[in-house]
Amino acid sequence: MVCYRFILITICLIFYSNNFAQTDSSITKKARYAFALSPKNSDSALLLAKEALAEAAKIKDKSAMAEAYNSIGWAWQFKGNFDTAIYFLKNSHSLFKSLKDNYNLISVDINLSEVYIKQSRFAETLEKLMESDSLATYIIRNESEALVQKTLKIQNLIKRLYGIVYRETGDYNKAAENFNTAMQGFLEKKDYSRYASTASSLVFYTIP
Repeated sequence: MVCYRFILITICLIFYSNNFAQTDSSITKKARYAFALSPKNSDSALLLAKEALAEAAKIKDKSAMAEAYNSIGWAWQFKGNFDTAIYFLKNSHSLFKSLKDNYNLISVDINLSEVYIKQSRFAETLEKLMESDSLATYIIRNESEALVQKTLKIQNLIKRLYGIVYRETGDYNKAAENFNTAMQGFLEKKDYSRYASTASSLVFYTIP
């Protein structure tokens, strides 16, 4: 009887665990889809991300909540409400930090940097970019090869943003240096659209 009850409880736990994982995955996918949708339809993206946040909060899934906060912040950024965007992005940052999810921390730092640049808050942008750089270096030295490759790709975005900050603050030599580094990285990763957009920024400041 004891053995039977143990088996039954084990089966129930496995079922619950699998069901929770599927729910978690669907919420995360919804949040990430909302993020990708933001440039095209920020209103729909905002609705989806808020749904994802409510679902994640219901099951107390901090990782999915962080994804949803990130997407909500990103959608608000495309709606031009930068202060609200920063509020939600900071919530995402806090959750990912509590989870010690360094890769996603870098992603949120980059998103915050994009918003700060639009507000000409360059000191805060540099602070976030330096934090991103430090986290990226840690991952490259300590984590799995798969995560290292993802981080190398995202590191190119950091260099591009450094270039923008230095360009906007008048340090064109540092801007060119970072744009060139970003371009080389984008080319190695065959990210041609970002390579082209970064090249246009560099050309603008090298034409006499």
